[in-house]
Amino acid sequence: MYENEDGKVNVNTVIKKLAEYDYKDLFEEKEISLKDLSVKVKVPDLNYDSSINNQISKKLTKKTSTQEIVSELYTSEILKYINEVTIEDSTVNLRNMNYYDKLELVEQLPGNFVKKILSFIQSVKQIESDLTTVDGVSVDVSNDLFS
Repeated sequence: MYENEDGKVNVNTVIKKLAEYDYKDLFEEKEISLKDLSVKVKVPDLNYDSSINNQISKKLTKKTSTQEIVSELYTSEILKYINEVTIEDSTVNLRNMNYYDKLELVEQLPGNFVKKILSFIQSVKQIESDLTTVDGVSVDVSNDLFS
């Protein structure tokens, strides 16, 4: 039984929902385009996600301002989902780039285009939320669940 401030949930219900969900579409690469710019986005695997998180923690220091931390986390979360960027006829694979070059590239994307990427990320997060919520109680499936 999982319990948080909102109530109790049988974890087996969440496990069943997770096991029965058809993930095929969720984990397929998708293309987002706007004029002569396109990106291929995909849910990051745990290794890639962890790699980006490690790079963030190396870059941030105690001297980093709160605004810089928020900006870094925001940008790095976006880049986790981008596999490649195509501008006109030139394609760059972000998975093969170092962390700082990835950040620089993502920071150069137009704001209205970033909103399209964020919309994709939000749709993924919504699926996660739907799968881990039972009777209005959201189960935190982070490491804390197992501690």
